Amino acid sequence: MNDIFEFSKKNALIIVLYKTRLVESITFNSFSDILKGTDCKMDLIVYDNSPELNVGLQEFENWRIKYIGDPLNSGISLAYNIGARYAKDILKKSRLLIADQDTFFPINSISAYVDAVEMYPLQAIYAPIIKSKEIISPCRFLFNRGFTLNRVKDGLMSFKGRSLINSGCLIDLDAFFLVGGYNEKIQLDFSDFYFFEKVKAKFSEFVVVNLILSQNYSDDSDNNLKSRLFRFKFYCEGAKEFSLYKKSGVLLIVVTFIRMLKLSKMFKTKQFAVMWVKKMLL
Repeated sequence: MNDIFEFSKKNALIIVLYKTRLVESITFNSFSDILKGTDCKMDLIVYDNSPELNVGLQEFENWRIKYIGDPLNSGISLAYNIGARYAKDILKKSRLLIADQDTFFPINSISAYVDAVEMYPLQAIYAPIIKSKEIISPCRFLFNRGFTLNRVKDGLMSFKGRSLINSGCLIDLDAFFLVGGYNEKIQLDFSDFYFFEKVKAKFSEFVVVNLILSQNYSDDSDNNLKSRLFRFKFYCEGAKEFSLYKKSGVLLIVVTFIRMLKLSKMFKTKQFAVMWVKKMLL
């Protein structure tokens, strides 16, 4: 229980929602289970990108909630930047734990983060192992793409040839603003790779937390053409912006082209090809 109080005193959590009520969020419910039965109140920033907002948000026993509604769906990069500024300037926190709406945090999560910070107190990034069938973070980062690793050991890991996904990362807020935060032109895909490439320029390593989180990627099983086109638009826009930073446009044209072919075959439509040409070539 001491770990929970220590963690809540120095850290805030941000959850970014999209078309999901807070009480239905896997992240919120699993983290609430960790706090249940304690007198602890943790600061939670809820950034809601849904067109229909979570109006009339109720009070919850273990949470102090700052709710920010954004029905224009400005994206996760803006959400994280606003959340980080609020956590640092208003809440006076040292670190921000960032999370998607569908990440499962097991009951030992807070203790694992506290142990990692105590062992490596001067690091900028504390990243758990994220699994979605296989390990997706940390990942091998080659040709501006992430590739799965078979095994990951907790402790210090070099950023060389490695990257991370956003959800589950506990980020030192001084480091966050030192690297300039997230690129708000990237609303979704490639936001993490872009941010952690900037982190690499200032910090050579990160901490792998002795913790495994489960990530639910519903997009992989989404058979709705409209929503997949919407997501592919973000994917191409993020790739193009990332290519400008990395000066590697050809590689990302190939990466997005492969994704376009896969989706075109799946849905038997030319709409993904039209979108790809519009976003990547024009």
